[in-house]
Amino acid sequence: MRTLIGLGILVSAFGQQPPTGAAVPGPASTTICAILTEPTRYDQVLVKIRGEYVAGRETTVLQDASCKTVLRTGDHVWPPSISLTGETRLPPGYREDEVSLKAFFAAAAEANPVYRKPRIVVTMTGKIDARKNYTGVVTQNGYWVGNGFGHFNQFAVQLVMMSASDWEITPREESADKPKKP
Repeated sequence: MRTLIGLGILVSAFGQQPPTGAAVPGPASTTICAILTEPTRYDQVLVKIRGEYVAGRETTVLQDASCKTVLRTGDHVWPPSISLTGETRLPPGYREDEVSLKAFFAAAAEANPVYRKPRIVVTMTGKIDARKNYTGVVTQNGYWVGNGFGHFNQFAVQLVMMSASDWEITPREESADKPKKP
């Protein structure tokens, strides 16, 4: 089994100084599950999290399928994923590390044709955006629409990406019920 390991370089994502001249604090290391359990606690906080990167046509997220209990709004359970955005709404003194993000996205794009939907695990650093209150309604068509982030506002939290590092790209294991290809 071939494994691609990218050693994303965390090139001074925190290199600039805030206008006051005080040192910029580093990100808080935490988990996706912790953030999704108490999203308002992490609102506007710089974090470093590790999870599975999943990109679709309209959604790009960092997820942790092992999260069993996350945020609920009434009967709705928000997905165990954090929406990713490249918006440049970062606090003063912080900047996006374009080198590490471009290297990561290039490695992910290169792996897609090789592995066909590879499993990509990455450590992302960035700022969390969360809502103070979460609400949602069920439409006449039976769809739940909330006030979250990402495509159709379906995610409770978003990460404004600053850097990517330590990614691992591997083929997905075939299901035990599927016959193996000769």
